Amino acid sequence: MTIEERLDKLEANWGKTDPLVRELRDAVTVTAELENRQGKLLKENTFLIAEHHEAIRNHEAWLKRHDTAMADHNSAMKDLDIRIAELVSGIGAFIAAQKQP
Repeated sequence: MTIEERLDKLEANWGKTDPLVRELRDAVTVTAELENRQGKLLKENTFLIAEHHEAIRNHEAWLKRHDTAMADHNSAMKDLDIRIAELVSGIGAFIAAQKQP
């Protein structure tokens, strides 16, 4: 027997104007509406959570690409530093050789 059927039975026995019956029916109505709203919110939040997880996965993938790009950049800068040091050393040796008579 459903709650609605039980309430109908109570109304039949005690009458629709009985305060307890009215209070029970109101409580059931409110509870049903709250369950309906919570169900809708749960569905919406489930969708939003899925979107959030997808955004996190996309961000993590971007971070990996960024880390790879930064590692490549840092490697290129180290190579450039070595090349500049070699050029400066070569220029210094050239100048030193020019000063000697």
